[in-house]
Amino acid sequence: MNIYQQNYRKLLALVPMLHEMGIADKNKVPDYGALNVDVLYRFNEVSLISISQYCEHPLGHMVADPSMMIAVSTELETIEALIFQNHLGVRRIYFDDKSESCVSVKLEMNKFLGCWLDVLLEGGCVVHGELCVQGPDA
Repeated sequence: MNIYQQNYRKLLALVPMLHEMGIADKNKVPDYGALNVDVLYRFNEVSLISISQYCEHPLGHMVADPSMMIAVSTELETIEALIFQNHLGVRRIYFDDKSESCVSVKLEMNKFLGCWLDVLLEGGCVVHGELCVQGPDA
């Protein structure tokens, strides 16, 4: 199983109803700030989603850090990180001319996505529509 398939399984463990989501859901994750899972686009077996986690900036306002745009393929049972953003800037895998950035950036972003999903899952987070439930009974 490759990293894209592993991350797909992790995402479904985090958001079991991902394929039924039709609109953006905002979910409060205790101890992790606000986690947003937004469905941006669906066409056949492919969805484009955004996942962002908000934390409080020292000046008091909320900042999305990190934030990722992800392609989800239900047919292939894979997800792929497309754009990553944090307080340091934006990184993207594909550019407007459809060219791909270097392979190491692609691998790095998808490894980060897997680690981020692991942290959320290890914290017991499961997103159920409007709710994020923590604990073994989730």
